[in-house]
Amino acid sequence: MECIDVEQRFPQYKLGYEDHVVGGTQDPWLKTILCRRGSICPSGGSKLWACTSGRLNAAARAFIKNKRRCELGSMNELTHDERTELDSLQAEFIAGEIPDCATIKMDGDDGVNAEFDVKDAATVFKLMKAKRR
Repeated sequence: MECIDVEQRFPQYKLGYEDHVVGGTQDPWLKTILCRRGSICPSGGSKLWACTSGRLNAAARAFIKNKRRCELGSMNELTHDERTELDSLQAEFIAGEIPDCATIKMDGDDGVNAEFDVKDAATVFKLMKAKRR
């Protein structure tokens, strides 16, 4: 399987490496984009990972809120509290504070890993606060 070479595709962003020992490698699987709220790395095909550096940072909270919004939206019957929560999440989504372009694949105590398509890179890079060169 091939992956996006983040160094070639996004030359304006600061580059890091998955394994610091192999810094400068040409293997695109090991290249990452450094962000203030974590990092972005290849997932395969046209997909990238957004890996947050903490569960409580704004990017992780936004990904988690979108997951909850989708869960509540798919339920047939909601309690009053669930309806209120969904309305609040919908308002944040409409305001652009919650991205709908990434799917949480791993949710841990130390952060969230969300997968997104390269076409949504601008939205996720902004949320993750990708570092420019």
